[in-house]
Amino acid sequence: MEKYLQHQQELHHVFRDFKKAFDRVWHEALRSTMRKYNINSSFISVIENLHNKATSAIFCNNNIGDWFRTTVWVRQGCLFSPTLFNIHLLQKNYE
Repeated sequence: MEKYLQHQQELHHVFRDFKKAFDRVWHEALRSTMRKYNINSSFISVIENLHNKATSAIFCNNNIGDWFRTTVWVRQGCLFSPTLFNIHLLQKNYE
């Protein structure tokens, strides 16, 4: 920042709040972005199979609640989630 001030140049900062960002990734948009960047269709199929019809349950006070279908494709705790989210951001940065 000091360099820009010394040269009297404008500097702009952008801050994005990614709180709960994984919860808001649209499945079809992510699929489309992966295709756009020529990600192997077999890999896309693996991701789809891991996430389609996935179910979750809430564990609270040593009890497991009823199972329900999840509707997000980028799930908290999934090893692929950070990479999938970054792929999603690629497209968002160019919109």
